[in-house]
Amino acid sequence: MVVWNPGEVAVRRLDDLARHFVCVEAGYILEPLEHDPTGNWRGRQRLSLAAT
Repeated sequence: MVVWNPGEVAVRRLDDLARHFVCVEAGYILEPLEHDPTGNWRGRQRLSLAAT
């Protein structure tokens, strides 16, 4: 999983983006994924929120 935000300076340039923006994206770096560039690939990501 990769969690990021555009940073304080970039957010000021994006009027429609809330200041408390965070993006959560799928990321897998343990094993390289190689496939035919003309083929298809399908991935899946499941997120859940746990109370702390």
